[in-house]
Amino acid sequence: MRNTILLISSAIVFIACNNSPEEKTEVLINKTMKECLFNPKTYNPVETIVDSAFSPKDDPSFFELLKEFRDVCDDFNEQKSIVNEAKSFSVSSRKAFSADDEYNAEYDIAMEKAEMLLSRMLKKFHEIEQLSNAEPRFIGYRAIHTYRTKNKVGETIVGQNVFIIDEKCESVLFFCDKKEYDHFQEGVGIMSEELDGKGIPIP
Repeated sequence: MRNTILLISSAIVFIACNNSPEEKTEVLINKTMKECLFNPKTYNPVETIVDSAFSPKDDPSFFELLKEFRDVCDDFNEQKSIVNEAKSFSVSSRKAFSADDEYNAEYDIAMEKAEMLLSRMLKKFHEIEQLSNAEPRFIGYRAIHTYRTKNKVGETIVGQNVFIIDEKCESVLFFCDKKEYDHFQEGVGIMSEELDGKGIPIP
């Protein structure tokens, strides 16, 4: 009887250790989804497509760098509007005030902030550019997971998430909505067109 139990236990361990990356990935994804969904009891996996993941494009640190770049771009564009407004106000005010009035000071301050943000933006872009040109390296697996679940009002919705799994299929390195993932990837091409050798003009 004891030998039978040992044989069964060994068989279970053998099967668990020899699961395919796809099977191990499914287990990790299902566990993660149930932990993050509003109504995990209604979670119903539909399809999971697993492929190899390579740095830098699938590296979580690359995603974080892209997010930081996007945030700086948003701040810069907002500051550009402030610069334009201050510049317009400054020009019109010169008819009634001296060149050293408060309006010109506001323009100078806004311009200084814009230049600082531009410098940060270019620095982030060059970091992205360096990572993009690096030799691809296998880092694990990328899974596109489609699922159904119910939202807060009880409606059934279909969602898609992208998961980056480590090489041994032991942990989830990163996951996000597929639309966000696609946005990150498409953003690299757009940034290249806007910044490659041109810089970004400041008004």
